[in-house]
Amino acid sequence: MTDTKLTVQAGDEEKELFMSYNMVKHLSASVGGLEQLPLLAADIEVHNQFICIMLAGREGKYNPEKVDDDLLEEIPVSDIERMTKWGVAHVTDFFLKRAEALHSTMTEEKDRINQASSQS
Repeated sequence: MTDTKLTVQAGDEEKELFMSYNMVKHLSASVGGLEQLPLLAADIEVHNQFICIMLAGREGKYNPEKVDDDLLEEIPVSDIERMTKWGVAHVTDFFLKRAEALHSTMTEEKDRINQASSQS
């Protein structure tokens, strides 16, 4: 599992990011789903929104428009790359755990599901 906190350099200051459920939810919505994650490499606007959601955080209500371009100017590309990897890891983990839980439940409840299907 990926760390829930990530620290990035923003000029002379460090900014600590915290991956909450709310952040994962907003990041997931910004790309549209697990299969759309490659858009982060192909579409600069999608990538910028993804990064700005993380930078806005809880204080900015995860609104990418709350992030000032001056802040982006202060963050090294290497930290943007770390943020992207960190965010993608959390979104991927979130989607896969949901899929695994659903599969497990469906497997455990297979007999009841089959019984309900045969009664319809």
